[in-house]
Amino acid sequence: VVNAPQRSLRSVATLVSAESASRANSERYAPQRFAGFVAEQQLVTEVRKRWHGSGPFSMFMLSDAPITYLLNGQPSVPFANMYSASPLNDQVHVVEWLVATKPDFTAFNPAHLTFDSVPAVVRVPIVVTAVINGYVPAGQVGGFEVLRRRQPGEPVPLDYWRRHLGNAIDLGHVPGVLNSSTYQPCRVETCDVSAIVTLSPSSTRRATATLVLNVGGTPFRIAFATSPERTRYVVPLSRLWIWTAAKAAGASVEVRWGEPSSVVGVSLERLASNKHLLY
Repeated sequence: VVNAPQRSLRSVATLVSAESASRANSERYAPQRFAGFVAEQQLVTEVRKRWHGSGPFSMFMLSDAPITYLLNGQPSVPFANMYSASPLNDQVHVVEWLVATKPDFTAFNPAHLTFDSVPAVVRVPIVVTAVINGYVPAGQVGGFEVLRRRQPGEPVPLDYWRRHLGNAIDLGHVPGVLNSSTYQPCRVETCDVSAIVTLSPSSTRRATATLVLNVGGTPFRIAFATSPERTRYVVPLSRLWIWTAAKAAGASVEVRWGEPSSVVGVSLERLASNKHLLY
């Protein structure tokens, strides 16, 4: 508190002089200050060496590693980490940035796609879908997967994404709090699709239930929490990466029941998109 006025005056003096500000930035952002970010340094160096050559390039980090933007000397994305971008409007902002700027590469660490026990495919499904639709694998650098922009006519590599995002997803309590009546019936070609699952009262005594998508002959399991007070659940298929990726890849999708077996019914509903709701 005693030294605060003096520090503030020094800061103001630095900011009003372009030379002083440049000198301060050079000191604060000197390369040696970032020597501890070995993996991120290697990522930037190897991408330039193996896939880009000379000149600047842009990259988007799907797993949270915002220091990469600084090390690459590029402006940051609208939200430097995907935890902060989880609100619906912020996800839309990130996707708009991806479409407008078309980063040369995307990278992610498969081990860092979960935060606070919530996987990125549940937290930021719109961003994940945009990356799946827009990029294909180029190779690996250390623990990072590196992807380049998908060219017209290139298929969506469904097996690659299944390998790195998994063959299952846990939606937790999301299906139990959704209500399909929140959405309007869809009468156009592009609709959201949800699976309406009705359980028998005896089934809801279990802690979880499972829906299965048979995607190109391979099962993908969707787990969700159940409660004794509820027998109807809404599984938002159009928000799941496996659903959108399968459609983009032209793979067949069959919806069937998993566990428990005492299910009353599963039906698919085509619903109008609600831009104000994530789920």
